[in-house]
Amino acid sequence: MGVKTISERLDASDLPKYSVEEWETWEGKWELIEGIPFAMSAMPTKKHQKVNARIWGQFENLLDDCPECEAYIPINFKIDAHNVIHPDVIVVCNDNDDEIYLTKIPNIAVEVISKGSIKQDTRIKPKIYAALGVKYYVLVDPKEENIKIFIEKDNVYSLDVEGRNFNYLFETEECPINFDFSKIWK
Repeated sequence: MGVKTISERLDASDLPKYSVEEWETWEGKWELIEGIPFAMSAMPTKKHQKVNARIWGQFENLLDDCPECEAYIPINFKIDAHNVIHPDVIVVCNDNDDEIYLTKIPNIAVEVISKGSIKQDTRIKPKIYAALGVKYYVLVDPKEENIKIFIEKDNVYSLDVEGRNFNYLFETEECPINFDFSKIWK
């Protein structure tokens, strides 16, 4: 007689699928992806926070003359009843809602990799953002000081550029954003 493993006895449909309504009652920081809760990492490193703040700050400055677009630093991005995520930095245009959640599809999503978020940032979130039609996905690795910029086409991302110090022109319908990535490593 062989011993059965849990995966042979347990099906994904046996697991609970939580809603955003339930998520709202939880303590702590959680993302909800397809009804599955993901605990947010413990406080990120100082370098992670500095890089994240510099990215947001530069977007804020570059968007001064573009009142249609806003940059947000971790915000509740509610996708549907079973999905709410917290992008590190997000740029959204023509969003007139003043709600607790961002619900408009962003133009740019930035994730800064940390030890506890690498799987979500490199495997799960790109699939979510691409399926939603988020035009640009930016993946920043503060440890390696590397940036990857992906462009969405037909709900799939392809790598457009990778490097450390470069300028990149994000083209939105509302305004072009010429971002200098060399400024995030100071």
